[in-house]
Amino acid sequence: MTLLFSSLVACIGESTDGAASLTSTDDAALTNPASAPIVAESAYFRLPIPGRDVSSAYLTLRNNSPQAVGLTAFTSEQVRAIELHEHVHKNGVMQMRRVEQFVLPAGETLVMQPGGHHLMLFGLPESFAEGAKITIELMLTTGDNVSITVSGRAVR
Repeated sequence: MTLLFSSLVACIGESTDGAASLTSTDDAALTNPASAPIVAESAYFRLPIPGRDVSSAYLTLRNNSPQAVGLTAFTSEQVRAIELHEHVHKNGVMQMRRVEQFVLPAGETLVMQPGGHHLMLFGLPESFAEGAKITIELMLTTGDNVSITVSGRAVR
């Protein structure tokens, strides 16, 4: 069963600021995605609105491994901080909150998109334009770090 989650265009606020390899089908060289334990697809980030340095990133992660893999942290040399967030309905109101860890069960998929799970990017450079690239390191519960590249898209 595929897990489907989504997120907002960008969430404005202050940041509070580790077995699997990762293959990205967007920007990284791809040799055999079917055999990679963790596969990232459709990775992009939204350029922030003028005057802001906060935005969101979206991607699809598929766990092809026979074990659950937890996502515990995200880092990049190009931004100040990255957090995993989710949107939930509580008392009839949509709320965004930080998620400390997300466990991706064996064989499952996490789709990060507007309205649910997403990566919050804090401290984006003003110089970023359409097509700018950010390399993000994902830390997994296995102790491994894996890299993905996300491309900037203007909000339309």
